[in-house]
Amino acid sequence: MQRLPAEWVTVVDGALISSYEDREDAKELEAIDLRTGTVRWARELGGTQPPAALGRTMLLGAALGWRVLGVDAASARTLWTYEGLKDGDDQWLAAAALPAAGNFALLTTAGKLHIVRARGGGRVAVAAGIHAVTPGATAVGEAGGRGLLATAGALRGFDPDSGKSIWPRPRPTLGAETSWQRRTGGERAPVTAGGLVLHWARADTLEAVDPVSGKPRWTRRLTGIAKIPPVVADDTVYAACGATCTALRLTDGTPRRTWSLPGIIDGLASDTSGWYGRIGTSAVRAYNGVDG
Repeated sequence: MQRLPAEWVTVVDGALISSYEDREDAKELEAIDLRTGTVRWARELGGTQPPAALGRTMLLGAALGWRVLGVDAASARTLWTYEGLKDGDDQWLAAAALPAAGNFALLTTAGKLHIVRARGGGRVAVAAGIHAVTPGATAVGEAGGRGLLATAGALRGFDPDSGKSIWPRPRPTLGAETSWQRRTGGERAPVTAGGLVLHWARADTLEAVDPVSGKPRWTRRLTGIAKIPPVVADDTVYAACGATCTALRLTDGTPRRTWSLPGIIDGLASDTSGWYGRIGTSAVRAYNGVDG
């Protein structure tokens, strides 16, 4: 069987799990054991979104579809089927694990947030009335024991057991595409460090928010227009605005140093040595922390 490149890959329970499409349009999931390199299992399951995972349980659903399954990552066995999306207008848009509550959060195209129990797949709650949900610009996640929801122009905190908003007012944000990191599996996740959520409140303003209260710990205006999420290493935040990158102290947002590059930075990474910026598709530059 000839396969097309993987649509997504992710790691769950010590296995690299991939979704493939063959030349006859059949969809298959495959799990490779990371320790041995052998195929742990393979299963035809139809087209799926990148899964949310909690322990060994994966939440799998069709892209813009209503079929939602809880699948055992160790065996590919279906543990349960979630029956809450029977309405044709209420379809999978984004999902995330909520470890503190032992739940999954599933956001739908109808602006409903379904809270699903990871053990058994029972529906815990449904919160409705969420506006401006669109593919690519919307994401759900978790930080500090609270659920997080990014939609066009708003960042919300919600209760992981009920899905209800716990912040008095939505905070302005550039949304998931600019503020949230993209993980290996393709799903979006908030940038978190030191008990804070870091996001672009405006095109030139980085904000660090307490996920429990929704209040900003600090706000820092920079020069340029942000297009990619910030990154964090140790106690330093690296934030790219156009052709500049600024190092900020995580605790209070104090600027440490700013670099100017010869082009727009469209990729950013960091580790304990410093930060790495991509300019277009042909150049990657490495910089030594805040000292060189």
